Amino acid sequence: MHENDVAHRYVVPFWGAGNSAFIFLTRPATTRDCTPLNIMLDPSNMYPESFHPIKINRSTKGFHRKAKRYSRTQRPTKYLLIDFGLSRRYDPANGSPLDKPYRRGDRSAPEHQDRVTPCNPFPTDVYYLGNLVRKEYMQV
Repeated sequence: MHENDVAHRYVVPFWGAGNSAFIFLTRPATTRDCTPLNIMLDPSNMYPESFHPIKINRSTKGFHRKAKRYSRTQRPTKYLLIDFGLSRRYDPANGSPLDKPYRRGDRSAPEHQDRVTPCNPFPTDVYYLGNLVRKEYMQV
């Protein structure tokens, strides 16, 4: 299998979670923390009968039984955007928001380098998602 096929099979579903973030952003709100720790895989398609929390290759119906499992390419998975603790809503009637930078998981956003100057948080969220894909999939 060509490496682009592998990237397509894994990144496209993952990017769906990123699209969820963009949908969230259109509400108008920002997540402020789109990092790998805040995107989780829903394993229900890959493990239809679940799995043991300590040994994922074992069944919850008995540790001696192997868990029935499928690969991400056999059964596409969902990725979920979690942890909206830093998220914030803005009133579109007030125009483009300017807010204090929050330097959490991804501290590389250019607009956050001086840590003081207020900036529009929407482009920063887009940067976080793009940087996440770049670091987690393109530089592997």
